[in-house]
Amino acid sequence: MATLGPHAGKVAVVTGGSRGIGRAIAILLAEGGAKVMICSRHLEAVQVVVSKILATGGEGAAGGRVMNISSVAGIMANPGQANYVAAKAGLIGFTKAVAKEVASRSITVNAVAPGFVKTEMTEVLSEDLRATYLKQTPMGRFGDPTEVAAPVSFPVSGAASYITGQGINVDGGVRM
Repeated sequence: MATLGPHAGKVAVVTGGSRGIGRAIAILLAEGGAKVMICSRHLEAVQVVVSKILATGGEGAAGGRVMNISSVAGIMANPGQANYVAAKAGLIGFTKAVAKEVASRSITVNAVAPGFVKTEMTEVLSEDLRATYLKQTPMGRFGDPTEVAAPVSFPVSGAASYITGQGINVDGGVRM
C-alpha cells in the first residue's frame, strides 16, 4: 500500500474518473497514498480503474480537497461550443464561490483548465481542426492526460493547503 506517498492520509473524489484525464488523476493520487473515490457515468470503466487502485492497496472514500476539471475553452471560448464553454466557464466561477464558502472548514477548492489533450474527445476532431488547434498551441502538440494529472496532484497534497479558489491552466501555452 502506498501510504507514505505525497498524498498519504488524503481523500480524493475524482469525477469523470473512468477514462482519459480523470483516470490518470485517480491512479496517480492512489499511487501517492490517497484514498480515491471515483465517480463516472461509465460504471464498467470505473470498476476497471477501482480494481487497478485496489490491486495496489488503495482505498475509496470521500474528502476535503476538491479539484474541478474545467477547460481552457471556459476561459478563451471556442466557436460552435457555446454549451461546453458556458459549462466550463461556470465551473471556474463555481470553484471560486465554493472555495469561499468552505475555506473556514479547511476545505480547498481549485480547478484545472486543460488545453488540447489526447483523449477520446480530441480523437474525433477533424484533421483540419486538429491542425488549427496545434497552431494555437505554442508547444506545438496536444498534451497527455498524465500531464494534467500531475498539476492536479499538487493542490490535493498537504503542500498546497493554503491554495484555494485558483485555476491552473495546463494548456501548452495557449493562454499566454
